Amino acid sequence: MKFQNLKRFEGSSDSNRLHRSILRHGRPNVIADDNSPSASSNLPYNDEIQREFEIFAASCLSEDTSIRSMALKEPRGSLSDTILKEQHILSSMLSERAEYQYNCLFVNRFLLKSKRVSAPHDAAKLRISRRTLERVFAILDIPSDFVYALSRYYLPCGRGYRSIFSKGDSVGSELWYILPLRMQVRCTASPRCQITSNSGSNQMDPFHHLHLPNQAVDIRGSLIALTFRYNKSCKSTSMLAVNFIDGRWPKTAQEPESRIKEVLGDAERFCLKSDPFFIQLIYLTSVTRLWTNALNSIHDQLIAYEIRLQNDEEVQPATSMPLQDTNRALHAIAAHLHRYASELKSLDDTMAAMIKYHQLVWDCGSNTPGEAFQRVENGLHHIVSQLKAIKDFELELEKKIQNSLALLFNRIQLSNDRVMLANGAAMQAIMEATQEETKVSRSLAVKAHKLSESMRKDSLSMRTIAVCTMFFLPGTSFAAVLSMPFFDNDWMKGPSRFWLWIVITIPSTVLAFAFYFYRQSRNNAKYKTGNAIEMVA
Repeated sequence: MKFQNLKRFEGSSDSNRLHRSILRHGRPNVIADDNSPSASSNLPYNDEIQREFEIFAASCLSEDTSIRSMALKEPRGSLSDTILKEQHILSSMLSERAEYQYNCLFVNRFLLKSKRVSAPHDAAKLRISRRTLERVFAILDIPSDFVYALSRYYLPCGRGYRSIFSKGDSVGSELWYILPLRMQVRCTASPRCQITSNSGSNQMDPFHHLHLPNQAVDIRGSLIALTFRYNKSCKSTSMLAVNFIDGRWPKTAQEPESRIKEVLGDAERFCLKSDPFFIQLIYLTSVTRLWTNALNSIHDQLIAYEIRLQNDEEVQPATSMPLQDTNRALHAIAAHLHRYASELKSLDDTMAAMIKYHQLVWDCGSNTPGEAFQRVENGLHHIVSQLKAIKDFELELEKKIQNSLALLFNRIQLSNDRVMLANGAAMQAIMEATQEETKVSRSLAVKAHKLSESMRKDSLSMRTIAVCTMFFLPGTSFAAVLSMPFFDNDWMKGPSRFWLWIVITIPSTVLAFAFYFYRQSRNNAKYKTGNAIEMVA
């Protein structure tokens, strides 16, 4: 596996070994479902591992190193609990690996233990640099598939197991796995921030947190990556834990470390130190407790939604904001529960592999199982039963959310039915008003028709009067003109000159009627042309 070239260790014979270890493309074994101790796993190519690790280092690793180391000598040795910086990581880990029975390394994000402490700009990243992490991988001889799974922590992954050989003999074994977890934390953001933030507005994606408004908590996802090596020849144990829990909740992030320190510091009281699997037991019990609390908060939130839906005295329309918010929240919870089911299934498979690996370590060694082995074995089986109860609880929540969604859809259907009834009543009122308006319009149309008939008759009468006037007006006019005094002479007198009035009157009357019909035809032509243009438009 290709990483950055490690600096040469001055005067150290381990440099070539470390470099070969970090470049080697090993093939760890994975615990199978049958009784065989191992089965080969198909690993990705080195180039792909290198590419994924570079992306992981750029996005998740900080520039500074501050990791916690716990080491214990035997017998009755003092417990060493120190914070390792980058300049001390090499010498400290090499000495502890050779001299200590227990060597535990804890990598966390920046732990905000006090509000007075200002967080660095990369507080969300793991407090270990890329260069230091590569050294840790080399010193602990971390398998390449664990590096690949850690680099793709946001995707589901399996577990890995391999035997360690020296000169053809098995001297130990190694197990790695990733524990997905969900934890409830107190929500400190305002409702507006929950809506506008990136994760708050994308709660349908289980990668983001789930906000429970009635409980005032957020369900946040995280994971803990563990690699565990036991050397039966020298009875030494080394462990690397990469904890992705947000540093804003330091007590939750450091709870397993505190419990491990308590056990290692008081071995006689706990009687577990002779079985190194107590470390796995501590992490698994912490994770199951977080899962139980998170699912219980979701259960309380679903009850709150059911009470709200059942106690609504006034059915709201389906487009109202409360029903829309409830619908969106229930579908977000359903999406998260589906992811939780797969994560719990992964935990269940990890527990099955853990029990097999625990028994395998003792069966292959010369150690005789004692009280510590039995206590750890009982603890592992207890976690199996606890996981079964958690999975059953998760299935119950899925059924409960189906009931809540059915109740919500019933409320939406009821509100839609009431809206349809209200719309029907409004439409009926509109139809009745339309009928009344139609009656009034019909009455107005009848009256308008009568008025038009009356106007037509008046028009006909006026036309008759106008025609009669036009017929008699020329003769009357010329008779009046000819009877004026300045036409009073001997030639104009006498009935023999009657023909003069006829000659003047008849052409004038004909000319008047011709002009009338000419104007009437022109007006009719203009009227027909205007109607044709309007019809085309």
